[in-house]
Amino acid sequence: MWDFWIQHEGEKHLLVAEYVDFENAGAQDADSNGAFANSEYLSGKSWMLLGSYKTTPVSSMTFRVSHEEQDGVQEAFKWAVVPAYEFSDNLTLRAEFSHETQESPGAVDMEVDIFSVEGLLRF
Repeated sequence: MWDFWIQHEGEKHLLVAEYVDFENAGAQDADSNGAFANSEYLSGKSWMLLGSYKTTPVSSMTFRVSHEEQDGVQEAFKWAVVPAYEFSDNLTLRAEFSHETQESPGAVDMEVDIFSVEGLLRF
């Protein structure tokens, strides 16, 4: 596996690009027999672009787009919007809305929408 990550950070923004090429990284029990054959280890590649902008001294907005292709298994495209608000130096609230489209050979394409809210406590 190799991972290429590049980022640019400014006073109010963060830009990130990532590319990952993986081989035999993780496994799936495709035939549900409880054992992993060599053909069940995953290989593929993925990329991700992320941009975050500090809209005020206590709030930010992040956008992320990613694509993953697992050789012969699945392909997925995902985007996310993530606003965040800092209540204090120790407490941040962030919400995320993401949409993912998954395509698998021989299966019906799936679309998945996810909404989450997180409280991040740092101490």
